[in-house]
Amino acid sequence: MSRTWVTWNVRGLGRSLKRKVVKQAVSKLRPEVLLIQESKLNSDREREIQEWSGSMDMEFEAVFAIGVAGGLLTLWKRNSFVVTGVVKRQRFIILQVHSSQIDCPLWIVNVYGPNIDEERRDFFMDLGSELCNFAGALIVGGDFNATLTDDERRGQNNSNRAADLSFKFFVDSLDLIDLNMANGTFTWNSSRSDGPRSKLDRWLINDEAFLRFDGASQSAEDWGISDHRAITLRLGSTDFGPKPFCFYNSWLMEESFKEMVEEWWCSTVVEGWSGFVLMKKLKGLRDKIREWKKARGVWGSVKIHELEDRLNAVMGRMENEGNSTDLRKHRLEILNQLWREYRLEESRWLQNARIRWLKLGDRNSSFFHKVYKIRAARSEWKI
Repeated sequence: MSRTWVTWNVRGLGRSLKRKVVKQAVSKLRPEVLLIQESKLNSDREREIQEWSGSMDMEFEAVFAIGVAGGLLTLWKRNSFVVTGVVKRQRFIILQVHSSQIDCPLWIVNVYGPNIDEERRDFFMDLGSELCNFAGALIVGGDFNATLTDDERRGQNNSNRAADLSFKFFVDSLDLIDLNMANGTFTWNSSRSDGPRSKLDRWLINDEAFLRFDGASQSAEDWGISDHRAITLRLGSTDFGPKPFCFYNSWLMEESFKEMVEEWWCSTVVEGWSGFVLMKKLKGLRDKIREWKKARGVWGSVKIHELEDRLNAVMGRMENEGNSTDLRKHRLEILNQLWREYRLEESRWLQNARIRWLKLGDRNSSFFHKVYKIRAARSEWKI
C-alpha cells in the first residue's frame, strides 16, 4: 500500500487564514508525514501550532523562527509510527522513528537550507556529518535552497555554483537517490518580472528506504498560495517517473523496421553543425519509430494469441476437410509467423528483465543504476 508524504515551503503560517488555506490544500493529499519550511512562527505561537496540528490529527516537532525568518515543522499522523529520537538544529529536524512496516531504523529529516553561499556550504557539511553516523532507512525532504544541475535553474547567473556543488557532494556522499520529479521541472518561481525559477524543493532517499518501502516516486503539486510548490513523496510506488525512450533489439528482426529507418534517415535533411544534425535526426527517428510501432498493429502476447487462434481454426478445418494443399500451406504460413512472434517476444522479455543490460554493465544515469541495484536486492530480500 502506498504512503503519501508531503514537503512544502509555505512562506509563513502566522495568520489564521493562511493556516486554514494550507490545511485545506494539504488535506486533499492526506499525508502521513508533512514537512513544512518557513513557518515564521516563534515560541509564543506554540499553542496555535498544537491546535492546528491537532485539527489534522497530527503530532509535531518544531524549530521556531528567529524573529520572522525561518522556522520548521515536522508533523505526522498519530499512531502511524513511534518517535524514538529527535535532533533539532536551526535549519533541520531529524526524527528517528520505529515503523511496523520496516524492520530497521527509519530517519526522517526536514531541511531548510540557507540562501547565502558561505552558510550553505557549512550547512551541508554539518548535516552530512550528522547523517553519516545513522544506519537504516533515510528520507530527507525540504527546501534545500540549492540545485544539483544547471538544468534545474533558469534566469540566474552561476554565482552560487560552488555552493550547489557542496549540495551535490552531500547527496553523493550519503548515496542518496534523487528521484525523478513528475508534473514539473521547477519548484520555486520568483514573483519578480522575468525572475528566476529553480528546483529547490525535493525528496531524497537512500537505497535502504527504497528497498524497505518497496519503491518510491515524487511529484510536484500545482502552484498555490506560496511561491514554492508542495512536493509529494509516494512510498511503495514502483512508478519511477518519466522513462527514457527504449530501443528494443527485437525491432531489428523486422525487415520493415530496417527499411523504414534507412529510407527515413537518407531522405531527411537537417542543416547545421554535425552534433546538432545528429541530435535532430535522432529525435525525429524516435517519433518515426513510434509511428511504425503503431502502424504495425498488435504486438506480443496479443499477436501470439491471435495467431494461435488462427492455427487452431486451420487445424480444425484439416480435421474435417482433410489435408488439402491450400490448408497445409496456410498452416505453414501461420506457424512461421507464430515462431517469429515467439522469438520477438522472448527477445523483448529478456531485454525488459535487464538480463543483457546488467550482464554488459550498460552505461546509464546514476539514478537508474541505483534502481536496478535496488530491484535486484529487493528480489533477494523477498525470497
